[in-house]
Amino acid sequence: MMLRLAAALGAGALQVLSLDPFGFWPAAVIAPAILYVLMRPEREPDAAGASGASRSPSLSQLLRPAAIGLVYGIGLFAAGAHWVYFSLHDFGTGHIASALAATAILVLLCALFYALIGAAFALLHRGFWDPCLFAALWMLAEALRGFLVFPWLDLGHAIGPHSGWLSLVGSTGVSGLLALSGAMAVNWFNWTRPQKRAMAAALIWIWVGGPLLKYVPWSDPSGEPIPVVLIQPNIPQQDKWLKGGATGWASQLIRLSHPYWDQGALVVWPEAAVTVPHEVIGGRMAEILDRYQGAGLLYGTIETEARGSYSILVGAGAAEGLYRKRQRVPFGEYVPLEAVLGDVLEFFGAHQPRILAGAGRQPLLRHRSDAAGGTLLLAPAICYEIAYADLVRADAVRSGAIVTVSNDAWFGDSIGPQQHLQLARVRAIENARPVLRATSDGVSALIAADGRIVARLDKGETNVAAELSDLDAGALVGALVPLSGTTLWQLIGPLPIWLLGLAMVGWSGYQRWFGKS
Repeated sequence: MMLRLAAALGAGALQVLSLDPFGFWPAAVIAPAILYVLMRPEREPDAAGASGASRSPSLSQLLRPAAIGLVYGIGLFAAGAHWVYFSLHDFGTGHIASALAATAILVLLCALFYALIGAAFALLHRGFWDPCLFAALWMLAEALRGFLVFPWLDLGHAIGPHSGWLSLVGSTGVSGLLALSGAMAVNWFNWTRPQKRAMAAALIWIWVGGPLLKYVPWSDPSGEPIPVVLIQPNIPQQDKWLKGGATGWASQLIRLSHPYWDQGALVVWPEAAVTVPHEVIGGRMAEILDRYQGAGLLYGTIETEARGSYSILVGAGAAEGLYRKRQRVPFGEYVPLEAVLGDVLEFFGAHQPRILAGAGRQPLLRHRSDAAGGTLLLAPAICYEIAYADLVRADAVRSGAIVTVSNDAWFGDSIGPQQHLQLARVRAIENARPVLRATSDGVSALIAADGRIVARLDKGETNVAAELSDLDAGALVGALVPLSGTTLWQLIGPLPIWLLGLAMVGWSGYQRWFGKS
């Protein structure tokens, strides 16, 4: 059993290699294939009778695959989300104990969903259809984990030849296809020749269909190119919120942006680029932008009230609207299950965040532009929100482009910023929309609707002349072509995928207890 647990731990860590900065997408098939092998029962369910009692696994038969799944999840999130510790320790509480406690809680909470896969698989497996059951459980567990805890490191976030499916079934559906591929490959030598023909057809459908789907023109240009500039200030996180420095940072960003506003560009500053509250500086920013014909600014700042504060993205000049962040970062901006975990973290001396969540339905941001045919609608996502496929989908379907801003300085020099960038690429493919991604210190990028990175500024990269700003900043200059059109994913959303997964689980349960022996 110890060897199985060690293999599960390694397989979980292996899945991380499927994501950036490593980009070894085959790991997204190999890792679940290993987990499937480790979870498979050593012998088939008892076929002596049709009674539920004879078909029910023992407690040990349930706990063994659950433990394997738990350890897989620990390997995945300890290897792939270890940067949470550095975010909390270096820029949060400063206490080793509280940072370790919060990180360990997050890793264990996420790992529990892989334990559920193992227990449910042991309970419901029935032979030939086991790969389909395994894939269905994987999809449902990932969806539930994303909804309840942390939508990061999903199998479907790997980008490769299979990524054409993202526009049809989203990242959750792609997770199912990858898990199914791995499980079918493992089962290949156990099948009869007719079964192999059926499974070969399924694998061809997945792996030939994916590349071909990339050529489907889901969206078309709806206007002329708009000049855009993404500003990457590269302000050290420890200096950003220093008393007395907030106004200075804003002045530097304004000075840096002047030449681009003269050209009538839409300039985007990252999340919390302005640390002066919106109610203090908003009027001043509007006055500045009114001097420039056709120029716009989208900038991240905060909005305060008695209960706490909102992280917002607000427009000035030709850019209009105010968006309040809806999905907050666990432990960084709120405490999951606060009634229980809040006391635990308080014991370790952790600071309790007071970031408020915005309303579930908000107007899109707008940019007035003759090139865009009047008004360009922009689907906003602040930081962590880009990880929520359905949240982005609901707004992107009404927009010409997606704009996401983030303060990735929290991640330090870890793999976190690269993973974050990959999520933006996945959302671009799902929605067939270009993405503008402005970050505090990288990675900022202009992303095409097919997920390609058109241009980027890496971590800490600078390219701004010293006479324009005292900041060691970067400016990513490009053009945005607004798109219109609808992908199948935008039309159907995640519900059919969830229902298909539930139907497979229900059918497996029926076959396990009431099917023919």
